[in-house]
Parts: sequence; C-alpha cells; structure tokens
Amino acid sequence: GRRLEEWEVGEVYQNAVNSAAAPILPPLPDLVAHNVAGIVDIIQEGEIPFFWNVPMAGGNIVKSYYGGCVGKTLAAQEVASEKTDESFISTFLDGPIRFVNIDTHTKTGIQRAKELHLIQSGIVDMVISPYFVETLDLFDPSNKARLFTIFRHPVHRIANIFYLQHGRDSDVSIEEFVNRPDLENNWMVRYLVNKRERSITGNDLELAKEILRRKFVVGLFEHIWEAIDRFDGYFGWVNDQHRECRDGIISDMLKRHEYNMLEIGSPAWNTLLDKNYFDMMLYNYAQILYEEQHTLFSLYEHFH
Repeated sequence: GRRLEEWEVGEVYQNAVNSAAAPILPPLPDLVAHNVAGIVDIIQEGEIPFFWNVPMAGGNIVKSYYGGCVGKTLAAQEVASEKTDESFISTFLDGPIRFVNIDTHTKTGIQRAKELHLIQSGIVDMVISPYFVETLDLFDPSNKARLFTIFRHPVHRIANIFYLQHGRDSDVSIEEFVNRPDLENNWMVRYLVNKRERSITGNDLELAKEILRRKFVVGLFEHIWEAIDRFDGYFGWVNDQHRECRDGIISDMLKRHEYNMLEIGSPAWNTLLDKNYFDMMLYNYAQILYEEQHTLFSLYEHFH
C-alpha cells in the first residue's frame, strides 16, 4: 500500500491526510496501475477513453451521444455477426454511428480485439464495455485507457432490469424476481475487482473505491446532463453544435428508463439493499467523488 499525497485531497480524505495515522490504501492491480491514466494526468497521444458500462445506468446515452452527435468511432455492442468473423479491423455505419467490427460486450469479442491490436491500431476513438479487467488488457503503458462511467442507485438499476425483462404486466412479480438465487448481487464491486463468483469482502470494497478515486471520472445517472457536460469538458469535446442533438438523445433515452419506482422500505427494496450492500457503499462513495471531482477538475485545466 501507500499513503495519501496531499495533492490528492478532497474532503473525503482531508482528515486522513492531516492525521498522523493516514490510512494505508490498497495497491492497485497491475493492469489498473500500468494501463490506465490517472484522472489528473495530462492527456497524452495514444490514450483512448474507455466507458465502463454498468447495465441500465446510461450506457446507451453515452453510446448514442458520442457516436451519433460527437462523431466518435466506437467499439461497443452493435456488431453484425458476419463482421465479427473478419480477420481485420474495419468500420461500418449503423444509422448515424460508426462502429468497429468488434463486439466489446463479449469476452470473445474482447479477445479478438486483443489479437487484432484494436487500441494500438488508432482506428477506434472510444471503447464501451461492461468487462472492466478484460478490456483493460487491450491497453498498454504506451496506449493507456482514460476511464469514465455513470453510477446509478443499485436498487433502481436492478428494478429497471426487472421491468425491462418482464414488463409491467408480467406473471413474475418483483418480489419473486429479487429473491431468485441467480439474481446478480454487488455487480459493480465484483466487476471492478474481478471476483464474479466468489464471495467479496470489505477489502474488495476498499480496492474498488481506490480504483474509482484514482482512475475514474465519475458521472451520476440522476445528474446525467451535468455528467455528460463534465465528460465533454474533461476530454476537450465541448461543442455547442452537439447540444441540441445531445438533449434529444438524453430525453428519449430517459423515457426508456422510466418504470414503476420501488417503494422505499418495501420488502423487495429491502431485499435488494441487503443483497447489494457493497454496491450501495460504492455508490455512496461515488456520490462523494462526483462532488469532489467538480472542484478537482476546476483546478486542472491542463488535461488537453
């Protein structure tokens, strides 16, 4: 581990920095340490934004906006099957969005991206994937990832998955759904620390928090407009011509995320809270980071 540096402050660590007993922070995994730029490092040529796509937390907005409005070439999920058999990297248009012929939402696709040296090719402008560790393996110390993501309240996120899968008139109740033994739990922490199946601990949570703090530009689903503005500013993509296109996409996409909100304190709500304790702790921490990064980035205007 290592001790905090004073420049890394925000209120969440201020007391620890000033204390003689500063916390020992968990060391980052090698892939995260070597293949990912720090959030306040100057942006270098060869670095590629990697949006970690948490399910039902705004990934479609990011894909549609940066692909359809900003004009970035994406590695994402929208790949025709015949194109994934090609032995070379190519691009194609799907509506207004240009994609590479690699599906980064499957492990097979990510392995293919590695074999074809997708990141090093210079063809792709942004990678979108839920597979955090596997995708980081595509990068290298000369072609680092710039991480950003959007967090959403874990209970609302999982409830939204239920209504998307089963609809409002389903024979399956939300209570039955949340008590399924195979229902995901603590998805965010598990994918960040690469423990999909095994039990996770408080140490895993602390590692996930440290990865967020040092490596991620954090957005919040409940502040999606502001989050997109922050991403644009961070990457140097601010352009008033994109605004009308962006507003239309966000408004349309948010309608797709509408669902019958779970009643706070209901049995289903409490069950999801209990099953996703670590993700709730990480979400609470992400909210703190979101506020602190607003101040942090206002001090650093040298990213690009």
